[in-house]
Amino acid sequence: MIEIWNRGNSIAGGKYIGADSIAKAVKLAFEDIKKPATFGHDPYPKGFDVSTVPPSTDFGRVIEEALDFHGNNAHWRRPTQNNTDEPKHKKN
Repeated sequence: MIEIWNRGNSIAGGKYIGADSIAKAVKLAFEDIKKPATFGHDPYPKGFDVSTVPPSTDFGRVIEEALDFHGNNAHWRRPTQNNTDEPKHKKN
């Protein structure tokens, strides 16, 4: 059982593994209600502190609230990006 869990939930990366697990649970809930799991934030001016920009999608807002509810101090941005339905950007 541990081997199966670890294959899909690698602990080899990321500072906040718990935040990623919370985001995965939110994504499963979004899939159940057939709602898209998308990432987005409002535009911000150059030099603006990115950590103060709130999410602009329902998925991001729910992850932000879920992290807060569970007392996880991770920022909403990375767990949201890692668990969206959108393809990851590939670097050439």
